[in-house]
Amino acid sequence: MTNNLSDKDKKALALIRNKITTYGKSPTLQEINDVTGGKSPRSASLVIHVLEKEGLVKGKGGRP
Repeated sequence: MTNNLSDKDKKALALIRNKITTYGKSPTLQEINDVTGGKSPRSASLVIHVLEKEGLVKGKGGRP
C-alpha cells in the first residue's frame, strides 16, 4: 500500500510510527513539516489526510 505514497508521505509515516512507538503519542504538525519540508500546518494536515485515505493511520479528530 505504501507504493502509492510520495517520499514526503513515507517520511511522515515513518515519523508517526516511530514517535508513537517510542513516546506513545503522535508527532506535532511542526515535527511532520520538519521531515517533509512543509511550511504550514495545512501542509502537514494534507500529508496526514493522504495517510488516512490510504488506511495507514487513523486520526482521532480534534485536539486532546
